[in-house]
Amino acid sequence: MKILLLLCALLTPVWTALAAPDLVGGSRYSFGPNNATVTFGCDYIKNTSSENATGTIVVKLWARSAPYSGGDLGGHLLGSYKLEPLGGGMQYSKLSRTVKCTLPTTRKSYYLVMAVTEFRKGGYVVVDHANFTTPVVLGVPPKQFTMSGPWRWQVSDDFATVEMCVDKISHTRSSYTGTLRLALWATQTPYSGGRITGWEMGMVQKKALYPGYSYNDVHNTAKFVKPPPGNYYVSLLLLEFDGGEYVIKAWLPGSKTTNFR
Repeated sequence: MKILLLLCALLTPVWTALAAPDLVGGSRYSFGPNNATVTFGCDYIKNTSSENATGTIVVKLWARSAPYSGGDLGGHLLGSYKLEPLGGGMQYSKLSRTVKCTLPTTRKSYYLVMAVTEFRKGGYVVVDHANFTTPVVLGVPPKQFTMSGPWRWQVSDDFATVEMCVDKISHTRSSYTGTLRLALWATQTPYSGGRITGWEMGMVQKKALYPGYSYNDVHNTAKFVKPPPGNYYVSLLLLEFDGGEYVIKAWLPGSKTTNFR
């Protein structure tokens, strides 16, 4: 009987071996323009079990103050993507995904680590990882322009012009700015940055600012272009001529919709 029990104990690990996703080969990452996106992956993620399936897999790219050596990942999550469970003996080959990158708020040097996590018993755990040895400087870039103070807009009684007012327009450039534009936009959803879609209701051109200078108590009048009938969020945008086109540099969003008939 003792011999039989010993034999069973020796055989047990063979048929109860847990599956686990294993990171195999080289790992890599690259950032897109302005660090808005990040692409990362590896040669293979392989299921170490020939029989059992893994749990759901999430691959994460983290920015840390030091290389990862186990335990809590900590640091700042730059991006992640989810993969379906791997069947026994299966693998993901030449894995690469591009996702939106969320930069840390503090700009400094970080060590990056790609972590493979697996869903086990109610949560994700780190099952494998790859440290990137060369640190990289990351962080939200400082604002080049700001518009501050109360702002307002008002259409004339004959709907021919619109007045745009803001307390202050300032910049942090150490040199001249490009030519500026102040524009009033109507959008169907609140504007929160990036490409804008909607209707430009009015725009004025403003001269470039000297280093250390600002526009104070701004009052400008523009020709009014009425949007199609409907309810819209109205935002005041500041644009700078940069690289052959005007680029949005700052904005002040409206908190409620306005009805246009």
